[in-house]
Amino acid sequence: MHHLVTDLDASTVRASTPRALTQEISSYVAVHRDEQGRPYAGIRYQSKLGDEIINWAIFETDSLQVRGCNPVTPRDEEPIAPDDEDLRRALGILGLTLED
Repeated sequence: MHHLVTDLDASTVRASTPRALTQEISSYVAVHRDEQGRPYAGIRYQSKLGDEIINWAIFETDSLQVRGCNPVTPRDEEPIAPDDEDLRRALGILGLTLED
């Protein structure tokens, strides 16, 4: 029984799993390679706030370069408008508000 988890599945990870376990999962993926021997650049997963919310965890650029990956660079950078629908939805889910 690792991290006091007796049955590991997606619902367990997305529930109130200890942060140390999710960090260990990320660390495991960061040091392993896919079937072609390429390192993983990150993890894509569904949020515990709802299946329709997709999260991405991108591994640090320095560690990607060490493992032979191209660095991750932003493609588009632009300010997010305070009335942006996705921003408002995210704030609502998290119970946050914007201050002027």
